[in-house]
Amino acid sequence: MCKSGKIINVVLNSNNALVTAAADVSNNNLTYNVDWSAILKPRQAYKLHWSYVGQPNTLTASSKLAQVQINFQMEQYLGRSSTFGAPISLTIGCLRSFFLNGTVNYLFADDNNNPPIYLQNRPGNNTFRVQVLTNDATPVVWVDNAGTPVANGSYILTLSFQEVDSEDM
Repeated sequence: MCKSGKIINVVLNSNNALVTAAADVSNNNLTYNVDWSAILKPRQAYKLHWSYVGQPNTLTASSKLAQVQINFQMEQYLGRSSTFGAPISLTIGCLRSFFLNGTVNYLFADDNNNPPIYLQNRPGNNTFRVQVLTNDATPVVWVDNAGTPVANGSYILTLSFQEVDSEDM
């Protein structure tokens, strides 16, 4: 029997991100600040569910896949002592496109498209970066297929932290 605890939602609006450097001027490379100690318990395991919806972009069949990476300054998925050889990743999942008309689409993600991520503890850094990158071997910032390519539109990214009992994992 799963003894899952409460759920804490953190809503990140790209229009409310911190602008800390010249590289942070597009929606695919933004910095946020959240005081995790005020909302998440220390030494508590969490399942991180997330959803994303963006404003329209121009996407075609040749558009690159988009992935979301978050630098929480912690080990996501597995601890360093893992004997399974699984990599540690900043990627929380991929974005899909939803057709509006012609080549106009918007990027989105939900629980049906990306499984939850296990976090041994709350994020370790209050200031963190969210990036939307391509699926290239060496990812670069994602842009659409407009005549003059642009970054992903403004977005809402909801991070949902669900407390879990470590014996349930």
